[in-house]
Amino acid sequence: MLHGALYGGLSVRCDRCLEPFDLELKDEFHVYLVMRTPAQDEADLELLDEEMEVDFVAGETIDLDDVIREQIYLSVPIRCVCKTTCRGLCSQCGANLNVAPCRCVGQSGHPAFLKLEKLKVQGE
Repeated sequence: MLHGALYGGLSVRCDRCLEPFDLELKDEFHVYLVMRTPAQDEADLELLDEEMEVDFVAGETIDLDDVIREQIYLSVPIRCVCKTTCRGLCSQCGANLNVAPCRCVGQSGHPAFLKLEKLKVQGE
């Protein structure tokens, strides 16, 4: 049984505005280390939900680098956002809306039909 805690930080980019920021990591984990038998090496195993905290080891030494790396990956959120009020980038010009509002002309309507405004009809 391996009990551990992660405390530290990572430098990541915001998924909305693409600006770098420091993400604080705080997480505790529990991993059961199980010796792999020769029969388990040959067969593909399907892990049940209660077995997801199990890690198989081979040999008499345990390399904790892989265990720690996996726990860091699991503790990072899927979407990293610098702050909850992040406004992101303008979809037209790419300006960071947290810094200043962009000068793009707001268009109304569904984006799929905006191209029809530029359509020229004969006789007009």
